[in-house]
Amino acid sequence: MKKSKKIFAIIALIALIVLVATGVTFSRFYQSVKGNASVKLTTWIFNATTNGGKPLSQISLEGANGETIHPGSSGSFEIKIDSTGSGVNIAYHGVVTNENLPESMFFYMQGVPEVRYQDLTDLVIDSINGTLTADAPTATYTICWEWPINGQDVIDNSSSNSYGFDIEVIGEQQ
Repeated sequence: MKKSKKIFAIIALIALIVLVATGVTFSRFYQSVKGNASVKLTTWIFNATTNGGKPLSQISLEGANGETIHPGSSGSFEIKIDSTGSGVNIAYHGVVTNENLPESMFFYMQGVPEVRYQDLTDLVIDSINGTLTADAPTATYTICWEWPINGQDVIDNSSSNSYGFDIEVIGEQQ
């Protein structure tokens, strides 16, 4: 039994020497190379404003000289969409939500008074959409409104009415 223990010890020692020698051999040829990558992004610029560069949240239906509105008044507001400096084409469309306006009020695009809309939502969906490119990075829309005098004036002009709407212009890379 002592002889087999010696043989086992010799085999284990030889195996250990081979493993150590092999490990040293592999470690001599190990190499690591690191690098840095950079990412070059194109610019994304998209903005929509109203009269005088104000945010869309500041659209106000008011008379020509800033006076409050009433049956018999009219006016307009502008929406300017701009992607100047953007490196990609941008498709856009307008959306109106929470529309609560007098029933007798109507809307039309400047220059097209014959196409009138009872709902601002419908006008915006039909008219405020397109694609901005490097050659044509801006689009301007002037929405005109009129509040004619008719049989609904007492209801429409009641002080209990709270009129307004939310408008949004959404841009998407093309």
